[in-house]
Amino acid sequence: GRTYSMVGEYDQASPHLERALELHAQLDGEASAGTIRARLHLADNLLSSGERGRSERLVTESLERLRAGDPQDPELLARHLYTH
Repeated sequence: GRTYSMVGEYDQASPHLERALELHAQLDGEASAGTIRARLHLADNLLSSGERGRSERLVTESLERLRAGDPQDPELLARHLYTH
C-alpha cells in the first residue's frame, strides 16, 4: 500500500493500508508502535486523496493511543507530525 501511495495511486493504496492496519491491530494490539505506524500511513494516504476528516480522526486516535499506553517507540508521533 505504501508504494502505491508514494507514486500517487491513493485509491489503490487504501485497501492495502486498511488491511495492514487490521493485521497489526489483531497481532500486536491497538497501542503497539506497528499499529500506530500503520494507522498513520493510512492517515497520510487519506489526506493525500482528499479525505481530510477521516485522516484527522486517525491521527487523533494515534495520539490518544500513544498517550494512553507505553509505546515501544515514544518519538513515533512526534516524528510523524514534524514531517507534516
